[in-house]
Amino acid sequence: MRIRALVVLFLFVVTASPSFAQGRLGVDFTPKLIPIVENVYAYEGPLHLPGQEEIVRTNSLVVVTEEGVVVVDGQDNVEEAEKMVAAIREVTDQPIRYLINASPHGDHVNGNAVFAGATIIAQERAKEVMVEAGVSPLPEITYATEMTLHVGERAFELYFFGPAHTPGDTIVYLPDAKVAFLSEVYFNKVFTSLVDGFPVSHIEVLERAKQIDAEWFIPGHGVIDGQSSADLRAGLDTYLDNVRAVHDAVARHVEAGDSLEATMEAMDAELGKFTEIPFYEVLKPRSVEGTYKALTE
Repeated sequence: MRIRALVVLFLFVVTASPSFAQGRLGVDFTPKLIPIVENVYAYEGPLHLPGQEEIVRTNSLVVVTEEGVVVVDGQDNVEEAEKMVAAIREVTDQPIRYLINASPHGDHVNGNAVFAGATIIAQERAKEVMVEAGVSPLPEITYATEMTLHVGERAFELYFFGPAHTPGDTIVYLPDAKVAFLSEVYFNKVFTSLVDGFPVSHIEVLERAKQIDAEWFIPGHGVIDGQSSADLRAGLDTYLDNVRAVHDAVARHVEAGDSLEATMEAMDAELGKFTEIPFYEVLKPRSVEGTYKALTE
């Protein structure tokens, strides 16, 4: 499945119960920079889906240093990336020196062309996904498992803990600010997406991510604005529980020799509270199928 198609498939909005109301992103959403700690911002940009009134947040990280700006994830298209750059210009006139593609999916890399002059960095498997999808421009620097980038006085630690939502997810950690940007490893108040079929590894990656000495865990999709660091940490716990619940439920049916169809039909009864999370009805079939194939093939 190609990147652009995947984005549209996994982010259709469904009705949420009151307990997950913050996951409903509304029709009056305005893209914005959200201060996290000094000189570190999250940017919430929109993802417009055909035929849908509600708007999905695609999140980026923006870090200002005395030697330039580092952006992590570049938005869904050129227009939205330009809006993000305009928002950055409201807080600094420093040049954007680096763009880190933490996720290779289209809604995080389709705006790459806006960052002309910046050096693009990605995990090596992520670059392979981007090459296959025809993304341009491509990362100039890749790494295998970890890398540290120094810009001014600030260190950016890049980690690949294994495939999670994609084959090449990067986690970006700022140790001095205790901020970890998890990109598509973590969606806040959004049902899990396991369409690429890495359920076991995704659980392991989330467990390792939780061990990072961070106060702020920033998701690649879902709500940031108005969320405290404790809210986002709780959201990370819930997301891990969600991934684990899908894996464990599907694994029971695989062990019993059930077909994919029978497994799918049982999920509404087995997933309990997770069925209330936004995007469940759309993401359930893709997550269950991805998990089933991973456990059987």
